[in-house]
Amino acid sequence: MPRNLPPLTALRAFDAVARLGSLRSAAEDLSIHHTVVGRHVRKLENWLGVKLLDSNFAETRLTDAGKEYHERIAVAFDHIDDATFMLRPSGRQQLKVWCGPGLNKSWLMPRIEEINRAARVDVVLLRATDHLPDFRRFEADVAVHYGREYIAYSNSVELYRPRHIAVASRDFLERHPVEEPRDLLSVPLLHEQTTDAWVRWLQANGVKAPSTLGGQKLGYAHIVIEAAAIGQGVALANEILVAPEIGQGRLVEAVATETYLDSYYFYASKSRWNEAAIARLRQYLVDNLGA
Repeated sequence: MPRNLPPLTALRAFDAVARLGSLRSAAEDLSIHHTVVGRHVRKLENWLGVKLLDSNFAETRLTDAGKEYHERIAVAFDHIDDATFMLRPSGRQQLKVWCGPGLNKSWLMPRIEEINRAARVDVVLLRATDHLPDFRRFEADVAVHYGREYIAYSNSVELYRPRHIAVASRDFLERHPVEEPRDLLSVPLLHEQTTDAWVRWLQANGVKAPSTLGGQKLGYAHIVIEAAAIGQGVALANEILVAPEIGQGRLVEAVATETYLDSYYFYASKSRWNEAAIARLRQYLVDNLGA
């Protein structure tokens, strides 16, 4: 008995519109013109004899029938996606991920195999950088960045807001005892590119920082953390980045505080936001970063 299947190109176009919320976003996702997407959807509606979309210039909404139909076909597309992934030879599917050097070293790289399984990709290519990608030029598929930034044509979601802590080696603190946040003004402080984070942290703990805050500027968080571990001063870092060193006993909190500055965010192109591998990676990070 032949299968009662609608035109698959039209079905794929409808799925893209339902996932992404507009004809234009679906067109970007499928790399075709939005008028072509509209023709495919109308072809599917004619084949089914059912109205699937309520569209006007401002918005595209699914009808009740469209919502129900998409819920069912989306499951089928997920099964096709999974079956294809399992069948394809190793090494074909990849995600390019840009991430800050500190988080890359301390959290992502130790979990790379787990992340690959969660996103169901063969390889996640990690570029350790504080720069943000241009999704329009396909520089990356995903970015994980500390602090909220603007990236053109992208969506973002907050992943985790870590506690910021002042850390140093035990030997350093024996030589430079610290009992409360204001005591840190009298010891060597370590910075990344600017002193801004220390100023914000001190102010959050009721300490007015001087106009010029001394200490070495070392550029990147992982270098600052290593400098603190070998006794060069007190570093300010979020709890995720220093967890390995604290676990090994190389660093301890100089003073106990509950201070939160910024958050980690996940970025991806609007047109690819609900793409299966990107959505799986996003959900993994939401569920596990900071857990």
